[in-house]
Amino acid sequence: MTKRYNPPPNWPPPPSPDWQPSAGWRPDPAWGPPPEGWQLWTDDDAKKSWFLRHKILTGLGALILLFVAIAGVSGGEKAPDTPTAQTTPAPSEEAEATESAEALTPSPARSPTPTPTPTPTPEPEPEVVGFGDGTHRVGEDIEPGTYRSDESSLCYWARLAGFSGELEDIVANGNSGPEIVTITEDDAGFETSNCGDWVPVETTFPETPETSFEDGTFVVGSHIEPGTYRADGAVSDLCYWARLSEFAGEGVDGIITNGNGPTVIEISADDAGFTSFGCGTWSRSKSGSAAESGSDAPPLVDAAGRPYPGREYTIADRMQFSADVLWIQQQLRIRGHEDVEADGSFGPRTRDALMEEQAANGLFPDGRAGPKTWEMLGGG
Repeated sequence: MTKRYNPPPNWPPPPSPDWQPSAGWRPDPAWGPPPEGWQLWTDDDAKKSWFLRHKILTGLGALILLFVAIAGVSGGEKAPDTPTAQTTPAPSEEAEATESAEALTPSPARSPTPTPTPTPTPEPEPEVVGFGDGTHRVGEDIEPGTYRSDESSLCYWARLAGFSGELEDIVANGNSGPEIVTITEDDAGFETSNCGDWVPVETTFPETPETSFEDGTFVVGSHIEPGTYRADGAVSDLCYWARLSEFAGEGVDGIITNGNGPTVIEISADDAGFTSFGCGTWSRSKSGSAAESGSDAPPLVDAAGRPYPGREYTIADRMQFSADVLWIQQQLRIRGHEDVEADGSFGPRTRDALMEEQAANGLFPDGRAGPKTWEMLGGG
């Protein structure tokens, strides 16, 4: 039997789990017939049944045998005695030759890729560094340089040689505005009050210089154009003007010429600056020269014969600018008192020099500039 022994439930169990029926084995009739669907085959039946049950596999096997036979017939043909000579180089040799030729042939030079030009980023405007009221140390709080203040008629400033608070520590001072002052590296400090902000003078220049301006201090060629100007608001001695050679503020040393009252003045292109106080608006003449304007420039403030102003000046006037006091100071400097600053402010140095002159000329040395002292100094 070729079928594995798997007895029906009503048949006795096999002698052992691996037992298989031998050829010709038949079950005992006493066991009864096998259930429906159970059939015992002989070896011949099993062989015959395999080919019947596996027709497809049998056909495939026959087809394989047919191909094997055909291949054997074609493989038995005699090959030619002399092989045909190959004239085409082997693929590997041809590839090597091509690579060698390519290696010997110089490759064309590549044009460098142009680097795109970056669009320049505009630099931000530099921050204007200034300072306001207070006492500042030069070189620490502020840098040396030329500065201009905001517009203010109550402005007071002083360049300092020290911080003792004594008058001897004042290098130069002033009390008008807007003002331009050069602070040197030799200055110890700078004191200012009611002047607003002080900024580097170059940051205050307009795009084009002006030909009309009011009171203040200006850089010629940058703030204002040179030329012939007339002051329309000047009233007697209330107007003071000066052409400047520098902005240190140290009295007459930086004054080219100055004057008072209604006037026409020629501002030269060689002047460093121009300052005025109480003169109203200055307008440049279209003619371009003082001679063509029909008026001569006024005499200097330090000229003799200046009329008495009708009032006396004392140290109580130290915080006020006056063209009369400026005239007194210039007369004292002419007489050898070079320590007196011609700044228009009646300070202790002006008072002390005036007392010396009064004593030397037989007047009571009270330091007050009355009519007799005025006449002593050369006034009318």
